[in-house]
Amino acid sequence: MEQMAKEGFFTAVIDYTTNEIFEDIVGGMQKGAGPDRLSVVGKLGIPEVIVPGSIDFFDQGPPDTIPEKFRDRKLYRHSPFFTLCRLTKSELHGLGQIFADKLNTSTGPTVVVIPLKGYSIPDCPGGVFEIRMPIWHL
Repeated sequence: MEQMAKEGFFTAVIDYTTNEIFEDIVGGMQKGAGPDRLSVVGKLGIPEVIVPGSIDFFDQGPPDTIPEKFRDRKLYRHSPFFTLCRLTKSELHGLGQIFADKLNTSTGPTVVVIPLKGYSIPDCPGGVFEIRMPIWHL
């Protein structure tokens, strides 16, 4: 998406699946977000609406393949091939700082919309990752 933004493909962006931002940092399965993720569009001045979706976890494989260091976390079996591992409070704080740092470099209109009923399916009311208060305040 960032490359397409640089090439002029967008006049505005709604970005609502931002979970890969933390994958490289914590050791998740999704790779390649890169250091420009969540900053290119804003620096180009393209209007953007950011919805931090699916940000409270990182991806791993089937439960029996999860590294020992992650097995004590809250887990959600997404499918036979993917297990979602809950980020720690410290990791969530770090993620909030990454969002703030990147979005504060935006030169165009930028709006962050916080989902009020959870950041992901397992974070919805009654879900295994449910959070009772917002993760961060921008």
